[in-house]
Amino acid sequence: MAEDNGKEEEKFDFTPEGEGYISLAEARVLAVRTAVETPGDYGRNFRRVTMVFEVVESTETEDNYIILLSVRPQGEFSGTPGQEQFFIGKEGSIAFRQVLTSPIRKSGGFPVLPGAIGLVVVGAIAVVGAVFVLMG
Repeated sequence: MAEDNGKEEEKFDFTPEGEGYISLAEARVLAVRTAVETPGDYGRNFRRVTMVFEVVESTETEDNYIILLSVRPQGEFSGTPGQEQFFIGKEGSIAFRQVLTSPIRKSGGFPVLPGAIGLVVVGAIAVVGAVFVLMG
């Protein structure tokens, strides 16, 4: 123990490449690969739907990489993609993951609620007309 007096504490310096750490590019790949292999909860409408992921933003902090992915169904999709965020430790572990927004399909086709209301109104008119015809 007397030998340690006056000596500096041993430091674990890494090379400029960050030996033992992953790069920001590797963190992006890890985020996409993780999202593909274990999809998040993107809502009931997207269960069992193959999704496509794209890196839209990546940031480096002192301890983590923050990766923001765009999420949408595979193939033709007209709507707004969702977003999923990953916090990846520089040693390559997924520290935290969260779905920020789910994809939203662009509404189109037949408007169900107005159509149903229209059918009820037409049906009521037909019933009232039939009653008048039968009564007089």
